[in-house]
Amino acid sequence: MTRLYWIGISAWFISLVPLLYEPIPIAASPVPYYYMIQPMSDLGVTVCKENAYPMVHSLMICSPHHVIVNVLFTLSGVAYLVGAFVVRQFVPERLPFVLLLLFAVGAIISGLIPANVNFTLHTIPALAMFLVPILIGIYAKRVQVGRAWNWSIFTIMIMIFIGMVLTVFFPIGGLIQRSFMRL
Repeated sequence: MTRLYWIGISAWFISLVPLLYEPIPIAASPVPYYYMIQPMSDLGVTVCKENAYPMVHSLMICSPHHVIVNVLFTLSGVAYLVGAFVVRQFVPERLPFVLLLLFAVGAIISGLIPANVNFTLHTIPALAMFLVPILIGIYAKRVQVGRAWNWSIFTIMIMIFIGMVLTVFFPIGGLIQRSFMRL
């Protein structure tokens, strides 16, 4: 195994840090946090108030750890970026690299611009983080190497997409977001 390979593996593990840290700001919040409903972005909101940003469902949001959360969102984006450049060395096609770059930029921007500071600038790049895994899953389905693994990933992506559609009818948006962050 080359050094570049281990840098890539390390970057993907570093990208999980926001998920591992998530229980700490949830526990520190003086108001209830609804894991199934609220997006992770609520943990990065810089104010303590109700209706802190558009489309917040009239929930009171307060995250005393917002600085750490936003730094970790940005750090995970940088880790995705490093991972994208490593993947580029091993995958000759350009599409996976570009998709991973979009994913990384979405994470970086969502960490630099909290939802309550500028909802549109926070949300549009973050939405790329929902779309990119589906596109990567579709791409991986056609790759011959690791075919069983690729079909598994593709199936999971389709299930997550169905879950996203279900969020229109059931309040599970926070849960669906977390499933995308873990893939």
